[in-house]
Parts: sequence; C-alpha cells; structure tokens
Amino acid sequence: MDVYSLKKDNRKKFQDKEKLKRKHATPSDRKYRALNKKAETEERAAEEENKPDPLESNSHRYTSELLDELDAGSDDDQIIDVNAKIKQILLTRGDEEPFVKSTATRNANGSYTKKQLENMSVSQLNEVLLNRETAPTSAASEPQPKQEQRPKTFQSSNGIANSKDTTAAPVALKSTPSSIPNPLKDDEDFLDSMI
Repeated sequence: MDVYSLKKDNRKKFQDKEKLKRKHATPSDRKYRALNKKAETEERAAEEENKPDPLESNSHRYTSELLDELDAGSDDDQIIDVNAKIKQILLTRGDEEPFVKSTATRNANGSYTKKQLENMSVSQLNEVLLNRETAPTSAASEPQPKQEQRPKTFQSSNGIANSKDTTAAPVALKSTPSSIPNPLKDDEDFLDSMI
C-alpha cells in the first residue's frame, strides 16, 4: 500500500470509532455533550446580537441623489439668476460681446504659442493673420508697415546702368523688426545684400 491509501484507511478507522462512541455513549458523555451544545447555542446567539448589521449596497445612495436632484427645481432658477447677473455686470463694464473675444493672449514678445494657435478657431486665426487683433502693448497706436519699399532703380541684366546708378551707393532697405534669432541675423543681412 502506498502512503495515500494508508492515510485514507487511518482516517476511515478513526471516523468509525467516533461514530461508535457517539452511538454507545455513557451517561456522563451524554451530559457533557448536552452542556457543550447549550454553550455553543448561547455563544451563537450572543454573536448574532453583537454582530453589526450587514452593509447596504450603494445603489440606494445613487438613487436618492438622483431623486433629490429631480426634486430640487430651485437650483435651476438660481443658476438662471446668477447667469443673468453675470451678463449684466459684463455689459455694464462695456463688453458688448464678452464671449466673442479671443481667449488666447500673446506672450511678452507679441507671439503666440503653438498650443494657443492649435486651440484657435478659424476666425481667430484669420484675425491674427490680418493683424486685426490689437496687441496688449501700445503697438496698436503705431501704424503697421504694410510692405517693404524696394529701391526704384533697377540694373539691367547686361550690366549697363544709368549714369546716376554707377556713382550712387546701393540703397539699404529699412530693417523691420524680425523674430529671427541673433546668430542668424548675420546670415539674413548677407542674403539681403545678395538680393
């Protein structure tokens, strides 16, 4: 016999002995068994009394909140009143169309970030491109240069020029403020001189 079957046989023998003892118990065994049963039932009753109530499911909380929201119609009235007051305050400030203005603000150097440009609508982007939107600084009072003026004299392609042009130095263009970094400005000047 292997180990498993030996254990199984031993358990079976022990269970059989216990059954026989319960069937043919002495009067003292019966007495103590009855006392033990009474003690167990008293302990169970005490545990059940001390046992806290089982927790309720959370569904009653959600349904009660929904019912409370449906019953509370005064909140809607309060929201409408608050919105009306806010509109009146904004109109008294002089903002006729407070929600139409663009929410994107320029940086200190007057440029927009990529995130701001991505969040703008088409009309806001058009305003930025057409320079209709006023800058937060006093740049709005200064006239904006529309186009660079080119020199009026042209040299011919075969190298023959007017007599006035040979004596005069080339006219330098006005440099407009650019957003090119300083290290690249030298290259920009070189390219401008080539033109």
